[in-house]
Amino acid sequence: MTFEDRVVRTADGLDLPAWWIPAAGQNAAPAVVLVHGWESARHRTLPNAQFLHAIGYHVLTLDVRGHGANPAESLPVSAGEFGADALAGVEAALADPTVTAVAVLGHSMGSVGAALAAAAEPRVAAAILTATPADPYRMTRQTFRLAHIRLPDPIAVPLAWLTTRVYLRPRRRSPREISASAAIARY
Repeated sequence: MTFEDRVVRTADGLDLPAWWIPAAGQNAAPAVVLVHGWESARHRTLPNAQFLHAIGYHVLTLDVRGHGANPAESLPVSAGEFGADALAGVEAALADPTVTAVAVLGHSMGSVGAALAAAAEPRVAAAILTATPADPYRMTRQTFRLAHIRLPDPIAVPLAWLTTRVYLRPRRRSPREISASAAIARY
């Protein structure tokens, strides 16, 4: 499987490292943009890339800011940044003259990014979302459970709300704008 190193430019001027894997034996073909999950990188999407390449798709897989070959971020990376970076990948794929249609496939936090990108770009033909956190409040509650922090609902609900707001504040994002559930409703 051949690939090209590419750079995907985000709307806020970041250059994200990416791999472009052209469809085998074809010039014109649809493309799938792969978006990895939290604390992951593009190399973790290679099994999907190999499968998609084998069945005739172009594939673009990128490292989301603060992940993979990118430098660490000074602020927390939220689903909003995953969405902005996924959208940049979609736009890069759409700009390729050999691409006939674009889909986006994301896993975990990358699937929230994929949903946000699909909601923002009407030319996205399909969004494939795996292990998608529905919204930031539920994700925070689940994080409490996974950390074995047992809290009664009268404490857990407002604490999840507060934790989510504090986490998103440095990036000036609202929980609604990074909600996969809300993005899917717009798609």
